[in-house]
Amino acid sequence: RFLNIKRNSMPDIDIDISDVRRDEVIAYLANKYGSTRVARVAAFQTIAAKQALRDTARVLNTPSTIINDLSKAIPNNFKDESSKNFSLDYAYQNIPAFKGLVDSDEQYKNIFKIAHYIEGLPRQRGLHAAGIVLNEENLLGSIPCDYITENELVTQFEKDYLESQGFLKMDILGLSNLTIIDRCLKNIEKTLQKSIKMEEIPFEDPDIFKLINNFTTMGIFQLDTSASLNALLNIRPKNFLEVVATISLDRPGPMQFIPTYSRRKEGKERISYLSPVLKPILEETYGIIVYQEQIMQICQKCASFTFLEADNFRRAISKKNENLLFQMKEKFIQGCLKNQISKNDALNIYSLIYNFASYGFNKSHSVAYSRIVYEMAYLKANYPLQFYATLLDFEVLDDQTYYIYKKELKEFSLSVSLPSINKSTLSFEGEGSSLILPLSKIKGLSLNSSLSLIHERGNGPFTSMEDLMYRMYKYEIPMEHYVALIN
Repeated sequence: RFLNIKRNSMPDIDIDISDVRRDEVIAYLANKYGSTRVARVAAFQTIAAKQALRDTARVLNTPSTIINDLSKAIPNNFKDESSKNFSLDYAYQNIPAFKGLVDSDEQYKNIFKIAHYIEGLPRQRGLHAAGIVLNEENLLGSIPCDYITENELVTQFEKDYLESQGFLKMDILGLSNLTIIDRCLKNIEKTLQKSIKMEEIPFEDPDIFKLINNFTTMGIFQLDTSASLNALLNIRPKNFLEVVATISLDRPGPMQFIPTYSRRKEGKERISYLSPVLKPILEETYGIIVYQEQIMQICQKCASFTFLEADNFRRAISKKNENLLFQMKEKFIQGCLKNQISKNDALNIYSLIYNFASYGFNKSHSVAYSRIVYEMAYLKANYPLQFYATLLDFEVLDDQTYYIYKKELKEFSLSVSLPSINKSTLSFEGEGSSLILPLSKIKGLSLNSSLSLIHERGNGPFTSMEDLMYRMYKYEIPMEHYVALIN
């Protein structure tokens, strides 16, 4: 898709980095290419409907009771059915109580009228969560920028305007799962004196697929939601490529094809192809178009499209560009006819592509994500104590989440032990078949108190409550922290 000499648009580059090392990557880019050639991307927060009402009313010195009445007339969970946001006019037309309030008084009407003038205007500027611009020339002479630190630029254009201006925008995203893998490997090396290279793990490890098909997938990237459990229940992947397909199908659009994929995989439904030429392309996914790359392959194989034409065709279908589709449909059919494919088959293949293109997922993206799935599943299946010790440090353990994890831990003959004054640290620690709760999970105990306790413990274990309080007196720990420790 990208290594295409005739491609006329910038590639959409998304790179996932360990979330604690993302800033290092941005600093590396600035050091390698020059700080004036790399910039963060601005993001503007606009004045939404409710905020427009409140700001207008406040500037007009309206009593707070009236401001609250207008705001409360629009429910907090209200949204436009076609988008996540709503306009003042949409609220007026779809919320009878709001319409009645606006129409009931001239003051309300005036606020409503004036609020339209500021609705949608920029309110404040922030930073795009992941966007980076990388430029061949000095950005200060190419695009409006300013400095957010002494050596760090930020564009004054938002992301949607950068590509049309010819700039290369990348998304450098932070992914906590990569951090979990890295810390788990360090935990294994520390506790077992064993160094593991993830690029050398076996791809046919049966324990991985046993774990996945037993649905013990809490904490595993892409596989720990209720929707993914439903996909796993149907597909029950037996190899890496089936994990790739599961991730690709487990999305709102293609989810409807999961039962078909499952039945064909299990031999309960006949696999059919509109033309023999499609079999080598769709055999891997049992005759179902799952990936964008398959759509491009079909266009190249059936209609002799170039890489560029195939990619443009895929984009036109996914964006429903009817003008371009009309032109390319005829070219597609003519290309099929030249390749000895009948017009009827050509029309059927075109219809198949058209119906699936908006669902097609980027296979290269899914393979990369499946690699993360595979690595996490490998660590969980083979080193469960170290995996859970690392994973649980990242979790906010409310009652429900904690209960689910405790239940799953039993599958690995593991348990969670209460915190220990002499053993607990700031992280989960493995001991035998138990995970000792860390001091950081004790409600009411501050970080400073925990660090002081760990420091004093270096002088020898605490032998009693009296010993604890006597030795910790010099650290001036509040009494409520002792209460938290006792409880």
